[in-house]
Amino acid sequence: MQNGRLVAPADFTEPGLRKPSPILCAVSFVAVLALVDFIFFRAQILNGFSLLFGDQFDGVIENALLEHWYNVLRGLESWSDVLYFYPYHDTLGYNDGYLIYGLIGSVFRSLGFDPFLSSELVNVTIKSIGFFGFFLVCRRPLLLTCPWSLFGASLFTLSHSSFMHALHQQLLSVSFAPVEAFLICETVASLRERRQFRSIAYGGASALLLGAWLLTAYYMAWFFCFFGSTFLVAIALVARKGIASDVPAILRRERKPLAIIGLLTALCLTPFLLTYIPKIGETGMHKFSEALPLAPRLTDVVQLGSGNFLFGRLYSALLPVICMNCREVFSELATGMAPILMVLFCAAAVWQFRTQQGLLLCGIALAVLVTWVLCLRFGGVTAWYLVYHLVPGAQGIKAVSRYQIFLAAPVVAIVTCYLSSLSRRLPRVAMILLCGVLLVEEINPPGVALARNDEMSRLSVPAPPHSCRSFFVLPGPDQNSPSPVKALYQHDVDAMMTAELVHLPTIDGFATFRPLDSKFAYTNLPNYLRLVDDYVRDRKLSNVCELNLRTRRWQVRAVGQ
Repeated sequence: MQNGRLVAPADFTEPGLRKPSPILCAVSFVAVLALVDFIFFRAQILNGFSLLFGDQFDGVIENALLEHWYNVLRGLESWSDVLYFYPYHDTLGYNDGYLIYGLIGSVFRSLGFDPFLSSELVNVTIKSIGFFGFFLVCRRPLLLTCPWSLFGASLFTLSHSSFMHALHQQLLSVSFAPVEAFLICETVASLRERRQFRSIAYGGASALLLGAWLLTAYYMAWFFCFFGSTFLVAIALVARKGIASDVPAILRRERKPLAIIGLLTALCLTPFLLTYIPKIGETGMHKFSEALPLAPRLTDVVQLGSGNFLFGRLYSALLPVICMNCREVFSELATGMAPILMVLFCAAAVWQFRTQQGLLLCGIALAVLVTWVLCLRFGGVTAWYLVYHLVPGAQGIKAVSRYQIFLAAPVVAIVTCYLSSLSRRLPRVAMILLCGVLLVEEINPPGVALARNDEMSRLSVPAPPHSCRSFFVLPGPDQNSPSPVKALYQHDVDAMMTAELVHLPTIDGFATFRPLDSKFAYTNLPNYLRLVDDYVRDRKLSNVCELNLRTRRWQVRAVGQ
């Protein structure tokens, strides 16, 4: 315990290096951040941001939601009603809300950048926030030196699983995890130090970030809460009596700031709860049978992909030997840790439990191991069944394997502290080489597939007639595509983005969940127009227009009459 912080003693976190000056540390921070961002976004930078993270499906959906927030800030839309699934209300609750992304993206949009470039600049900003947050965690709660903090932040930002799943930009919100952890740690430290205003400020900031995070990307925010709850239980199990006995005293002494923090937390969570709780009853959330196949197998704990810079060829050669039924294709299960990082984490966990250098690190290591085991699947059996049925909000999680993306944050924290402790005993050259290998093994080829200029041209349509009150789309060029994904919802996604650009609601749309009677997939089916016709008639809609995606022409049509 040091200054009210649950940290390791100073001789653990100090590797024996001379402390750099604050100016040198700040300059190093900027230089390393720029280098790390360049490595992560090297493809976009080198191609002039013509090819971006994402694809024509999920990537365009995200852009539509970012454009929604830009329209909200300009007073053109209600924050909870996106312009699809018309005439349903509170339609934001059918998908991730992208609130923080949208607020950042609106800054770039107001500067004149197009929607797709703005979206990619949001990704750069989000990754930079994660670097900054992890650096703060290393410097403050973990008391690491500036060089080790920069290394930990770099390793976290270059996480292999983030490279693999960058096409799902909402998963980059794992960057908020270290920021939230830092704010909570500072809140606890301030409460112990009896600094009421400081504790309320940090507590309120953590509540605001959590509420906004939940309205941005549910998966990573829920994973943080799940891990944090397990961490508290782990702390209770490994805590010394003296520390454990401090908790009731703090609760009694700091009743006023704790009550204010609790009230602020309730207020900040209210928009999220009001948005999504009604949709839980409407949609029923995900079934366990949907989540089971997406729980990671033991072989998925270390999965790199053939494109990994350091181990790609070895991975491709060993894959048929390790898993006869596995194929080298991208999947939701490709979320594991890089092998050397994994080995070091196992060594660090054993070392931590044996030496107990710090309560914080013991709790983190135990929470990682317990929750990791809970999410693994052995054949058709997984302990996630218990999580799914007992932990609130778990039914909103379908791709359980994404939890391994979140685990990169605590795993890197443990390994960075472990390496810091070893640096006194290992030659400096050996330590530099080891750190370099750890960074290199995280690098994968960036998945850039969204052609920015093509998308801007394809979705450029004239303004609709003034008489239109809503619209739907006629079959587009991809209606008979051999790709089931394109045939299924390419037109819905295009309608969503078009609706935000021309400020006209559409009855089309695609999201994680959708209204039960919104069944406008596969525009090439012979009953497509009849389904539209029935929907319009049942909803008593008028002045519904059609948009021909091939000719990019609007037509006022009295559908259903």
